[in-house]
Amino acid sequence: MHPIEKASKDRESLAKEYGVPVSSVVWIGDNKYIVVKEGREIRI
Repeated sequence: MHPIEKASKDRESLAKEYGVPVSSVVWIGDNKYIVVKEGREIRI
């Protein structure tokens, strides 16, 4: 699977897990993400 395809699936999964829209999940590379929830950044 291409890294961008994997990141897209991971973003959808994280969005569901944290109860936020997919647009609130940012892929920063190397399998790392930032989830923005209630004005806070959660680094994963």
